[in-house]
Amino acid sequence: MREVAVVGVGSISAGPQVLASLANYFGERPISVTLWDGDLERLDLMARLAEVLFSLNKCEYPIRMEPDLKAAVAETKHVIWLPDENCHRKAPNLVEEFALHASPGIDLLCLATELEPSLEAFWRYEWPAPLTEAETREMPLQVLRWIRAEDYPWALLKQFERSPVVSWLDDPFVGDFVSRSAESA
Repeated sequence: MREVAVVGVGSISAGPQVLASLANYFGERPISVTLWDGDLERLDLMARLAEVLFSLNKCEYPIRMEPDLKAAVAETKHVIWLPDENCHRKAPNLVEEFALHASPGIDLLCLATELEPSLEAFWRYEWPAPLTEAETREMPLQVLRWIRAEDYPWALLKQFERSPVVSWLDDPFVGDFVSRSAESA
């Protein structure tokens, strides 16, 4: 089973989209998903959303909520990086801690975030598109409606059936990913 960690999963602008993408992944090898965020309340919220999305899509991958960054990334070879300002505020040494604990040879996908990891090489993709101001205000309430089953996230799941995250898990060399390395940085 392939381990995938999502660092900064509490990002309102990218967390739900990444989780919907993972719920749509039905590749050759099953995955297990570890979620981490510096904000424990958001971590809990996104773990609950992941359970809803995976259940609705009949995706039986295990989901683990991990409050310790070292434990979240130490053994995994696949990490999706999307920490936002809130995550960085709650974990100000995130970049240094991540570099210290990440596995050698890690396959890292850095999504639309200003906070880049300090690793020699990683994949970069400007996705998902930034939320509008209204969407940013609405998203936390919508996430709660999905968790409480007051609304079903079918549109979210459908929208991210073929996301860059799914492509990256299949093969990062096939998509429009930008490889960042010490030479190109």
